Amino acid sequence: MRNTFIVMNLIWIFSSLASCARPQVPRTDPAALRPGDLIFLRLGCGDLCEAIHRATRVPGLPAVSHVAVVERVDGRRVTLIEAYDRGVARVELETLTARSRHAWYAARLKSPHDAIVPFFLEELRARLGKPYDPLFLPDNDAYYCSELVSDALLSLGVRVFPRIPMSFGKPGSWEYGVWEKYYHAKNMDVPQGHPGTNPNQLLASPHIERLTGPSPKR
Repeated sequence: MRNTFIVMNLIWIFSSLASCARPQVPRTDPAALRPGDLIFLRLGCGDLCEAIHRATRVPGLPAVSHVAVVERVDGRRVTLIEAYDRGVARVELETLTARSRHAWYAARLKSPHDAIVPFFLEELRARLGKPYDPLFLPDNDAYYCSELVSDALLSLGVRVFPRIPMSFGKPGSWEYGVWEKYYHAKNMDVPQGHPGTNPNQLLASPHIERLTGPSPKR
């Protein structure tokens, strides 16, 4: 019995040491976040969000449909900047994560790009008050969530999250049909292939360290 107890304690010690060797930011520990960190989550906005998940999901990673950037950490109070329905604005982490019943994921720019975080945040602040872009089009002085992040970095000459051809799914698929209905109501064709970004593209970037969640399959 005594030997069993000793063995169990040794297993616990080595397990603890192994976990300490690879620190992560727990989803439930906002105080461990830093300014410039990216927070990803899966919104529950019905068919539109589900269409985003299906059209842009990266194998091996959780499907996400929103991203925001940590601006300030004050104890467990975290303020972020995002582009959402009210435009580019600040939001508290508690308010942000309350929009989803799924876990949120944190990521951090890798070196050497982490050195530009102060300038990155200044670019984001310069866009506060800009309108939200429900058309998901480039260069129209309005922003959707991942476009805000990408554009702020591109303005610094940092191509961490470059624009890519937008995919709204394969024509004829369920998700493409959702987007056809969405853009028809706006008297537009689906901007398939137009330059843009999406949150799943950002989450899969090799230029970030995923602090929570799995790595993508290559």
